[in-house]
Amino acid sequence: MNVIAGLIPFVGDVEAGNVAYRMQLIENAWPVIQRNPLFGSIDYKSTDEMRSMIQGRGIIDIVNSYIGIALNYGLVGLAMFCGFFFSVARNLRRSYQSLPAEEEEFRVVGRALFATLVAVLVTIGTTSSIGAIPLLYWSLAGMAVAYTRVVRRLLSGRAEAASHEMISRPQNYG
Repeated sequence: MNVIAGLIPFVGDVEAGNVAYRMQLIENAWPVIQRNPLFGSIDYKSTDEMRSMIQGRGIIDIVNSYIGIALNYGLVGLAMFCGFFFSVARNLRRSYQSLPAEEEEFRVVGRALFATLVAVLVTIGTTSSIGAIPLLYWSLAGMAVAYTRVVRRLLSGRAEAASHEMISRPQNYG
């Protein structure tokens, strides 16, 4: 059990250097973000705070995608990024919850998409948005939007079929 506890960030001592670097990144990035809060800065890497983060290969590893967005695009850009994913997640959750019980397979797919989206959004807080990572989260958001539209079409088709059934059914007023 102690081996597992040693792997937990902020509790264990394995990878303590990574945790320290991430904490230092937050501490150094915050003053830079405060100087350019709305729309970020294109030259944030040349500030004293960020130059102190240069690693052995001469790079600054922004190991938190949210900090990278705030540095590049400011809090406005970060709010738009987070707002988009919040909206997608909210609509996705509402969609699978609105399905009737007999559509359990569609509900399971919706819950799986939702859980995956939340997991990716948590994970990008611990990694840079480089390589295939943005492709992953934008594609996942696209799948969530498509799922929401499929559910909406399914539900409207059922409602339309039910109204046609009501119209075609003979009324007994007697």
